[in-house]
Amino acid sequence: MRFILILSLIFCFGLHSQAQSASEKLDMMNRALDAGIERAKADKRRAQEVRSSKIDKQKRLAEKAEAREKKGKVSEPFVLEKTAGRVYVFGVSQSLGRDSVFITEICTIDSMALQKKTDFLPYRSSFSIQMQRYTEGVLGQSNQTVSVFFSDKMEKLAKTQKNVKKRYLSNTGKVVNTITHDEFYFIHPLDMITYVQAKEEVEN
Repeated sequence: MRFILILSLIFCFGLHSQAQSASEKLDMMNRALDAGIERAKADKRRAQEVRSSKIDKQKRLAEKAEAREKKGKVSEPFVLEKTAGRVYVFGVSQSLGRDSVFITEICTIDSMALQKKTDFLPYRSSFSIQMQRYTEGVLGQSNQTVSVFFSDKMEKLAKTQKNVKKRYLSNTGKVVNTITHDEFYFIHPLDMITYVQAKEEVEN
């Protein structure tokens, strides 16, 4: 009789242990699930913070570019004439908060030289306007902000363009679109003035 009682106690203890083990496993699974949910929320918050930070950085860069452009306008020569020399330019156009970025191929501008004291590109605003008119008027992209990169050395500018493309391509949220020479080509600002004047004469 004592032996049967002992066996009953062992059996009951075993059932209790199994039930307790199953309960502990369930608690562990719930804790792991909760931890996974919290990690997912934290990752989402970090992704949003990174995206917000990048947008803020782009806004600051655009503001700096605009400030440099305004400064350059003050130092532009008042006499509109071509000069000896050659410069190379390419443009980057984008709308803040959007995924598409448009980058032109490097264009050669003859009869132009960088300003001697500042190495600044004369009539830079004209280049910005040319690309803005193309991306907004032809490509149908609204609210475009254009940045113009330039140099009197082709190799130096090609390296700059490579780094710019690499920076945008490393941003998985950006789609880089290359605008070829067949689609768009920067022209000398004074040629642009002549073109506009000729067009107005024809229309009038």
